[in-house]
Amino acid sequence: MSHRGLSASISSLVLVCLGTMPLAAQQNGAFPLTDHFSSAPTAQQAAYSSASSHLGGSAGSCNACDVGTECGTCDDECCGTAGCGSCYTPCGALPVDRSYIWSVSAGAAILHRSDPDAQTIFIDPFTQNEVLNASDFDLGWGAGPRISLVRQSPNSCRDIEFAFLGIDSWNDSRNINANQLRLVNGNPNFLLAGPTFNVSYGSRLYVTEVNLRHHVNGCLAFMVGFLAAELSEEFHIIFGTKGGDLYETSNNMYGFQIGADGKLLQCGDRFSIDGFVKAGILGNNARFDWLAPDLEFVVRENDDNTAFLGQLALTGTYQLSRRWYIEAGYQLLWLEGVALAIEQVDNATVTSAVPLPGSGVATVDTSGSPFYHGALVSLEGRW
Repeated sequence: MSHRGLSASISSLVLVCLGTMPLAAQQNGAFPLTDHFSSAPTAQQAAYSSASSHLGGSAGSCNACDVGTECGTCDDECCGTAGCGSCYTPCGALPVDRSYIWSVSAGAAILHRSDPDAQTIFIDPFTQNEVLNASDFDLGWGAGPRISLVRQSPNSCRDIEFAFLGIDSWNDSRNINANQLRLVNGNPNFLLAGPTFNVSYGSRLYVTEVNLRHHVNGCLAFMVGFLAAELSEEFHIIFGTKGGDLYETSNNMYGFQIGADGKLLQCGDRFSIDGFVKAGILGNNARFDWLAPDLEFVVRENDDNTAFLGQLALTGTYQLSRRWYIEAGYQLLWLEGVALAIEQVDNATVTSAVPLPGSGVATVDTSGSPFYHGALVSLEGRW
């Protein structure tokens, strides 16, 4: 392909990305469609390959030149000031990579969940000293799968992304030896008999996304999508020989999100610094189940409210081969407006204990705001 033909192809691609080229012009040959199953590269694939080679740091290429202009050496004027082999901001220099249709990424997220807010759980009824606080629980680190599937449209600068994140291994427990403890709930004198107390707290989070992304150029894409999230927790108190209270919460959230992802820094041919930011508004059906088997009753309450889910990540991506990439980085995730199990204890009140079965009442507290952060790693294949 001639230099003029290459420049025309890339110019056409930019027009398509920006939405300024009519579809009829694309279909009439002004912009060649990619043949993803051909052994020979199409004009579109060749344009991206040539642009990438110009932006790389190998000998005879340059880092920051016009992708439609040939560069002989790193001293050519089109190389700008980036220099050969150095890192630079690539925005505006790369066309959208249409050299593949499918992208599959599979890996893991290792996230730390924030500690619960301070709230007294147990008091010694004789000394009135605090024995257990909610903030004593350290749910620590949890790990789970992080999977995504992307299907690109061969005729436009848009693609659709399916993504899933799930972690169910946040847990902590405490053992207490005492003859009696007062549980700080809706009853001012609610005593539990020992001599042992085992208290455990567990949490699970699942996030599913379906996003439609529009690529402005080779380093920036905006997205809008459907978002579903589930946060489930259990706070379990086992005391004496048969007593126990179980506080369970579930948050089933559905809504929409907007966001952006892009390439922040390109280093040589193979390595780049990437990132994404997402913000979602969800309708939350929060449910609180209080099970008191020793008093033989169950209380269930529901509440509908609005929740927020935000995500932010910074990653490094290294190209292993033509089709394979490895990614590692740091992710933040936070929720607002959810029901946490441990925060429901002081909203539960026993109204009758004798005779059995007893009874109780409860309300749902949806003021929880857990925060998660940690590492992510994945392997991506494109074809």
